[in-house]
Amino acid sequence: MPIDYWYEFAPDECAYCGGHYEHDDHVRPFIYGGVYTVPSCSECNLSKGRKGLKTWLRWVRDYWPKKWREIVYHHWGRRNWLSQLVHEVRDE
Repeated sequence: MPIDYWYEFAPDECAYCGGHYEHDDHVRPFIYGGVYTVPSCSECNLSKGRKGLKTWLRWVRDYWPKKWREIVYHHWGRRNWLSQLVHEVRDE
């Protein structure tokens, strides 16, 4: 049975933007063999779809500035694996 990334995130907030938890999102899309899930809001889950995590973060940065600000603010000062990816994409 796969281990979820849940233990790293608050159970009632989106792991991506800090919004209200509504769905479990596969970090790597399920269609491509993804097994690990994180809590997510419907906006993040539905907009991510089949995109890989870094591809989706770049898309949000380029085409959805309001959500990108929420994501960057939510990960400011955090040191988990997702925050490191957000900081990488931010600094590209």
